[in-house]
Amino acid sequence: MKQQAKEEYPIAGVLLVTNTKNGKVYIEAMNNIKRLNGLLFQLKFGTLLNKDLINDWNSFGEESFTFEVLESFKTEGKSTYQVKSELSQAKEKWLTEKQPYGELGYN
Repeated sequence: MKQQAKEEYPIAGVLLVTNTKNGKVYIEAMNNIKRLNGLLFQLKFGTLLNKDLINDWNSFGEESFTFEVLESFKTEGKSTYQVKSELSQAKEKWLTEKQPYGELGYN
């Protein structure tokens, strides 16, 4: 099982966090979307740099938020630079489409 975990490559992607109470959204690019627990940890313990999102997380509660993968891609055979570049482009595309700014979001 340990060997299998070592052989698996991360799946990078763009994640959409939605506040179901007020409709605001947050878009985040992640090198490994399987590590959603890291983002949840930051929200639960208030260490995420986005203070507006932290405040709403604390006010509305975890059950008021949903998580959705907007886009994902394999990282196998790609350099760190390639993955970062693809992630940046994908995030920018979704930021343009969703416009999660001001009253609409947390970005």
